[in-house]
Amino acid sequence: GSGKSTLAKLLCRLADPDEGVIRIGGVDLATVGGAARRRHIRMVPQDGFLFDDTLAANVRMGGDGQVQAATDEDVVDAFDSLGLGAWVRKLPDGIHTEVGERGGNLSVGERQLVALARAQLAEPGVLVLDEAT
Repeated sequence: GSGKSTLAKLLCRLADPDEGVIRIGGVDLATVGGAARRRHIRMVPQDGFLFDDTLAANVRMGGDGQVQAATDEDVVDAFDSLGLGAWVRKLPDGIHTEVGERGGNLSVGERQLVALARAQLAEPGVLVLDEAT
């Protein structure tokens, strides 16, 4: 009810304001093209989609549907930088653990952690967390 999801949608241009402008660093978001915006602004949704693949493959899948060129070490570093390295190392096969269809082998919170690592790997200037747990 306080508008957090609406703000997230506005920042990612999933919606446009009825009036006024949204600026980041003095730049009107309406003037920033889609590819540039996705490079600099990443959103971690409440229900991030996961593919029936490994943890690493899901982290490499960028928010724009493109696979990010990243080594296994890069993926581990993304988790480590978020303080999630210990969690990943406890998984049966680490970053090579199968997440199942739509991430069914993981809890809702764990699926969101994977989405967070996916965004972190892209090193965005702005990270938008929608209903982070």
